[in-house]
Amino acid sequence: MDINRILESDAQEELISLAIFTMSLPQKLASEVDALCTFTGQGEDQRILQPTKAYWENPETKNRFFLIPGHHKAEHHWRDMTPEVLAAEPFNLKRFEGVVVTPPLVTTKDQARWIVDKIEELGITSLGVVSSPFHLLRAYLTVLGQMKTAGIRIPAIPVPVYEAPHMIVPESGVEAWDMVQGESERITAYQKKGDVASYDDLKEYLRWFWEQPLIKNII
Repeated sequence: MDINRILESDAQEELISLAIFTMSLPQKLASEVDALCTFTGQGEDQRILQPTKAYWENPETKNRFFLIPGHHKAEHHWRDMTPEVLAAEPFNLKRFEGVVVTPPLVTTKDQARWIVDKIEELGITSLGVVSSPFHLLRAYLTVLGQMKTAGIRIPAIPVPVYEAPHMIVPESGVEAWDMVQGESERITAYQKKGDVASYDDLKEYLRWFWEQPLIKNII
C-alpha cells in the first residue's frame, strides 16, 4: 500500500499539527524564561505544585515572575489563590517575591488576557505557559491569540504538568484521556471567534520563535 507523505491538510490534520509542533518546543527553557504562568482550575493542584518545585523555587531558576490567575468560582474545587492560600497546604509556596495573583476569572481567554496585560505591565521578556496535558494546547494557543490581539510578541513555550493520563481530573470526575476531545472542539470553535491562535498564526509565530536568541543559545 503506497501512501503519499505529502497531502493537503484538513481541519483534523491541522489540529494534529498544532499539537505536534507546539509540544516539540524546548521545554528545558522552563527555568530560563523570564516568567511562568500557570492556568489554574479543574481542582488540579499539580498545576501549581509542579512548576513551583521544578522551576520557580529551583535555586538555579532564572524565572523573575510567577503569574497565577484565578479560575472559575463556580467550580466545586475552587480556591481563591491568595498568598495565604498559596503559603498553606498543599502548596507550601515559599518564594513570594515575583508571585502575581488575581481574583477569580471565568474562562481560559480571561486568564490569557490577564497574563498578556501583565507581560506589558511588568516588562516580561519570555514566558512559560503551564497546564495539564489535556488543556495545555488550548491554553498556549489562547495566550498566543491574546498576544497577537494586543500587538505583543515574546518567546513563549508550553510547559506540561506531568500526570498519568488515567488520573481522575477532580472537577470533572473523569480520566484525563476523556478531556481531550472537548478541548479539541473548543480550540476549533474559539479559533473561529479569533480568541485562539489559528494554524497559520502558529506557523508564522514559530518561524519567528526559532530565530530568537533565547532559542538559538540552547540548540
